[in-house]
Amino acid sequence: AVTGDREEQKVRYEKALSMLKKGEYTQAAEAFEHYLADYPEGSYAGDATYNLGQACYFLQDHEQAMAMFSKLIDSYPQSPMQASARFFIGTLHYQNQEWKTAREKLYRVVTDYPESIPAQLAENRLRDMRQNGH
Repeated sequence: AVTGDREEQKVRYEKALSMLKKGEYTQAAEAFEHYLADYPEGSYAGDATYNLGQACYFLQDHEQAMAMFSKLIDSYPQSPMQASARFFIGTLHYQNQEWKTAREKLYRVVTDYPESIPAQLAENRLRDMRQNGH
C-alpha cells in the first residue's frame, strides 16, 4: 500500500467523488478502486467503498455493486452510509425479482433507520411491491 498523508488521500477521494457526481461512472469506479488499493485503511476507505458500489450500480454491474455495499455493511459498521447501502442491496434484490429477500432487506432499512431518507425510499419500494402483488 502507498503511504500518503491525509491531504493526499482527501484530494484523491474528492477527485473520484467529483467524477461520480458528474456521471463519469467508469472513471469514478477506477479512481475509487485505486484509492482503496492504495489506502485500504485510509480515512475515506468506507466512503470510497460505498461510492464504488454506487458507480458499479449505475454501470449495471450489480454483482460488484452488491459486493461493495455488503463490504461497507460488514467492514464499516459505524459508517453513516449503512442505511443507504442496505437500501441499495434491497433494491438490487428487487431488480432481480427476488421479492422475499428484497422485502426482508427493505423492511430492515425501515425498522433499523426509521427517520432516514433510505427508510422513506424503502417504504415507497415496499408499497410498490405490495401494490404489484409481490
